[in-house]
This record gives sequence, C-alpha cells and structure tokens, in this order.
Amino acid sequence: MNKNLKRLLATVLAMLLIAGILAGCGEDSGSNSTSSEQPSSMPEASGESPEDSTAAADDSEDEDLIRGNIYKSGEKILKEKKTYRVAVNKDPNSQNGFADKQCVQKTNAATNVDIEWLDIPSDSWKEQVNIMIAGNNLPDAFCGAEVDVMSNLELFAPIGDFVDEIAPAVKEMLDEDAALKSALTAPDGKIYVFPTNKANPSNRVDNMLWMNPEWLEKAGMEQPTTTDEFVEVLRYFRDNDMNGNGDPNDEIPFQARQANDYAHNLSAILGAFGVVLPGDYVYSLDDETVTFGGTEEGLFDGLNWLHMLYEEKLLDNDTFTMTNDEQNAKAQNEDVLMGSLIYWIPDSMDSKYADYIVLDPLKGPKGDQLWYGGKEPLGATFGYCVTTACEDPEALVRYYDYCMKDETTLLEWQWGPEGEGLWKYTDDEGHWTQTQEFVPEGTNLTYFKRTICGSVNSPNFIWKKYADLEVADPRNDKKREAAERILPYCVTMMPRGMYDPEKTAARNLLHTDIDNYMSKFIATSVVNGLTEAQWNEHIENCKRLRVDEYVAMWQEFFDAMR
Repeated sequence: MNKNLKRLLATVLAMLLIAGILAGCGEDSGSNSTSSEQPSSMPEASGESPEDSTAAADDSEDEDLIRGNIYKSGEKILKEKKTYRVAVNKDPNSQNGFADKQCVQKTNAATNVDIEWLDIPSDSWKEQVNIMIAGNNLPDAFCGAEVDVMSNLELFAPIGDFVDEIAPAVKEMLDEDAALKSALTAPDGKIYVFPTNKANPSNRVDNMLWMNPEWLEKAGMEQPTTTDEFVEVLRYFRDNDMNGNGDPNDEIPFQARQANDYAHNLSAILGAFGVVLPGDYVYSLDDETVTFGGTEEGLFDGLNWLHMLYEEKLLDNDTFTMTNDEQNAKAQNEDVLMGSLIYWIPDSMDSKYADYIVLDPLKGPKGDQLWYGGKEPLGATFGYCVTTACEDPEALVRYYDYCMKDETTLLEWQWGPEGEGLWKYTDDEGHWTQTQEFVPEGTNLTYFKRTICGSVNSPNFIWKKYADLEVADPRNDKKREAAERILPYCVTMMPRGMYDPEKTAARNLLHTDIDNYMSKFIATSVVNGLTEAQWNEHIENCKRLRVDEYVAMWQEFFDAMR
C-alpha cells in the first residue's frame, strides 16, 4: 500500500472517530453514553446542570402521558394547565358560586385542571340544559343533576371506555356495585354517565309529612292518622294563635310546594286517595303493571280535597307560586309559622324545626294509604357526563376519579374543609366525627353546608364503600327510621336506567307536553276546584296528549329493567 493511500485511510478513520465522539455528546442524559462516565469535577465535559436534572425528571414523568398533555395516573392530571367549561347545578341554598368553594380550588390546584364552572340555578336546570343541547352550545361537561343523555346520545362521550385504564376509583365502584353499573350502561354496552350525590338510605323516601309536636300537645290532640283527623288538626292550628305572637292569621297549618321536586312535592299526600303523582306521573301498584296517576279515579276526589284545604287557608296559598328561597324565608321567620309540611327534613330550612315528627301516610275516606319513595339506584344516576365538545374527555374522567379517590377527598367535597366545615379528625390515625361546632351562631345549617362545599352537586358519588360518611346523627336516624316505616306504603317507582335512545327521546318528548299540562291542571284544580265536567274534559285532554302511548313506553322500559 502506497503512502498516499495509507494517509487517506488514516484521515477517514480520524474523521469517523471524531463523529462518534460528537454523537455521544449529543445523546440524552439518561442514555448509556461515555459522557456519563466523566468526573463530576468536569461539568463542561458532561454538560449537566440543575436544569438538565429537572428536564430528566420531566422526561420520566412524560412516559406517563397520554395524548401529549394528560397523565394516566397521579394527582396531577395535566402537564400544561387547560380550562374546561362545566355546567353545574347551583343549589338554591348555596350562597356562593361553585368556583368559590375550597374543595374546588384545592382540587384544581392539585390536578392542574382549570374548571370554568357555569352555575345554573336548580329551578331552571332542566330548561337551560335543554336549550344548550338544542342550540348545540355545549359545555365540556354537566355536573350535579340529571341530564337527558339517552335522547341525545350522539352529543356525549362514552366515558366508561376510559375507566379501566385511568380511573381506578370509578372502576372499583362499578366492579363492586353491579346494580349501579347496570343502571349506567346504555343499550350499546357503553357508559356515558357517572353518578353524583350519594346512596343515602335516608333518601329511600324523599318526601315526608312532618308535624309540630309542640302544637299538637298544646291542642291536646293525637297524631292524625286519617285525612279527616288531619283536617281537624289543621283547623285548630289555624284558629288558635299556636305560636302565641298575638297574630291569629300568620300560622300556616300545612305547607308544601308543587314543583315536581323530590323534597317537598304536594302530590305525595294524594296517596290517601289511592293515587300518587311523582315527577314522571307513572308507577306500579303490583310490581308488574305501569299506572299513570294523572287519570286515576282517586285524583278527582284528592284534588277537590286539596281545594278545600286551599280555600279554608289550611294549605299555604303560595303553594304554586313560591320559590325555594321564599319557602325558606317563611321557615326562618322569627316565629314558628308552619304546623305541618311536606319536606325532606325540615330543619334543613331552620333549626327550630328539628323536633318535628313524621306522620305515617294518611288513610283516606276509602281506606287508601299510599306514598312514594325514591328511585333506585339512589342518587343522581346521570349526574356527571362529558360532551363531545370536550377535546380531552380523559381529563374530565380523571377529574371525577380524583374527587372519588379516598375518604378525605369525599369528606372535603361533601362536608367542607376539615376543622372548618361539618367534620374534624379526632386523632392522628384518621378517625373523624361529624360536628356542627364550626357553624357560625345564627347561621342556617343547610345554607352553611351547601355554601362551604360542593355537597350533593359534587363531581363524585358516595357509594356503599363509604356508607359511614353519612354519619348516623339524630336527624338522619329519625329520617331513616321514618323511611323504614313508610316504605311498606310506597308504590313501586320506575327505576333509573339507560334505554334505547330513540325510544327514550320519544318518551321524554311526550313527557314534556304531559308535564306542562298536568302542572297547570293540578294548580288550577286545587285553587278553583274541579267539576265532573272539567274532569271528563281532563280525561279527553290526556288522550290527546297520547298518555296511552306514554304508558306503553314506560311499560316496555319497566319490563326491560326488571
């Protein structure tokens, strides 16, 4: 080999050696490069710095990312903060917006998820949600109250698809509660909704008939068990200045609100006439056949009985017009005004009603004695759903799962901050107790609770694993005991469950017209009375509203769910 050739080969080898060294210096700090073997006293050779160490940690975290910005696990959900719009049911007793609550702020900070909460008053929730859906002006998610998902399935993300991979708390709940999972599963086998609120045994009967025991004792009367005895008690309450304030006309013998509301629906008392009118107007008396309460014969007598109470001012004459706030204002009057009322639990409005007692369902003139309970599964089964407007449904699935992750998180969302809300730790081992010691004197308990935390509208669900979170305090003991007493009188309600989207949409469309009509019919009948001719006209109106089709649709659903 000549000298020139040897010189050329040497030059090429040298160039290859230099290129290899340069390539080694450019490798990632986590790789097995020769630079990692350089002495620590030579940083200029290794190229390391504190910033590089942070970058290495970030690179390790990035291995847990899905779709670029969302972590699969851990408290932090987003690498880079992003804002999502969530419409939330605003409790009428809450004195602030959802964004102002400490549990919300703490969760957002921990997860790096920014939520723009769209507070929708509960009284107009259904209407405003329907407007959003009809106008295709969707938020990223809805939270805290039920949404008609099945009628609009194409607008919602199948959030159950992400559970196994990124939502361990939700997965545990669905694996352990087969009935809940069944209710949440759509006919296509997917889950589009998660539950909110709680599976509280106290909710097995929502509406109850409460009465003032002090006024009963003052009147020298026993607890009424029939409609006639009830009227006799109410007349005494009306005529005898029961609160002793010198005003003989301010007592309200009997109060309720006809708002198709779970908590204080006047229609529950119609069970004494063999009929009840829950929000969907249907139920079963024999666990097989669906009945439409709006055309049952007993409704004619029941509405005229309520008209008598209204006309004699035994029933609050604001029943059909007052808002939730106006009802609370009456309850919080310095004098006790109400002798009896239908409510979930009356001291939610004011503590002076804490001693009220629950009456059994009244027996009517023909011996009827019915009531109605809560729907199963309990809670707002369709209370959290993510729309197709959301670019990252996984992020909001993880947000819900974060709010379900452990007992302390649930307590903070449902009871407020520890040591500031309605609970506190009693030792260093995690034992806690419910308490009202942090409620400012003179503050309404329900206002306090619904203001200091997300409460029943939180993006989570208290399922049976956390049954102990609903502390058996005296007021809940009373409610649960009363529920057990009343349940034997309760008709079978239509269960919660996902069903065929087209059939659900058709049924809900009929319900809208029926509900608008029935609400006006009930109010007009109670205020003005009801003649035989008007009743017959009502029956014809129900036929025109296709009530028979409506009942048949419910019957098909009821059969499928059993």
